[in-house]
Amino acid sequence: MIRYKSPAKLNLFLNIINKRNDGYHNIQSVFHLIDLFDYLIFNPREDNKIIFKSNVKKLEKNNLVVESLDLLRKAYQVKKFGMNIELIKNIPMGQGLGGGSSNAATTLNALSRIWNLIIPKKDLISLALNLGSDIPFFLNAKNAWIEGRGDKIKNVDLDPKWYLLIYSQRPILTKNLYKLINFKKENQKVTFDDFLRGKTNNIFETIVMKRYPTIARARNWLSQFGKVKMSGTGGTIFASFDDFDSAENAFKSMPKSFKGSIVRGI
Repeated sequence: MIRYKSPAKLNLFLNIINKRNDGYHNIQSVFHLIDLFDYLIFNPREDNKIIFKSNVKKLEKNNLVVESLDLLRKAYQVKKFGMNIELIKNIPMGQGLGGGSSNAATTLNALSRIWNLIIPKKDLISLALNLGSDIPFFLNAKNAWIEGRGDKIKNVDLDPKWYLLIYSQRPILTKNLYKLINFKKENQKVTFDDFLRGKTNNIFETIVMKRYPTIARARNWLSQFGKVKMSGTGGTIFASFDDFDSAENAFKSMPKSFKGSIVRGI
């Protein structure tokens, strides 16, 4: 039995350039790994059955973990692939934290080792794009500047920060948000210098704040502690702190109607 950590991420900004011919989008973002983890446990079986269990029961019917296993075993013609898999879900779902993509990447990495597959990282990343655009970042497993569909990855060094996260009271569907952006003209690209100077933002933030007043209220409250950002297509908003005590003091003063947590950048 082997247990693997599956980390969440924050988007420190998110820019969408245009819609691609393949239906996906060209993006720009900085992805920051945080110490909020799901856990995946893999236990090989003697037969070729896949038994998947999770503390979130609805995932037992539809999840990227089993999809990743199927993709890998078919691509590399694995003959003996029976596996008991348990997913312990801690990363909130539908909150822009990349939990599902992280689970997929962790599965691909873990099973590559368990099945003794020698796969170059670029090949694994290419395979992963069949499942989702954020998965290559999690396979790379380093903080990064992301472009293209999510496949252009440049590692970056980020200052260690503590973050106070506040979650949306209901999940937000990414595909619904993308439908609300007008792609008749190409959006302007930003640079890493723009990011360092604080001149970047999340293209979805205005849309989300208009449609989800509870998230807007949380942002207004959190803004007393500094600049508030939103991860992915929402609904997690967050502010950064230089030390744990500052983050904890803010967390303790948080209204009881909000749900959140303190995390640290990895």
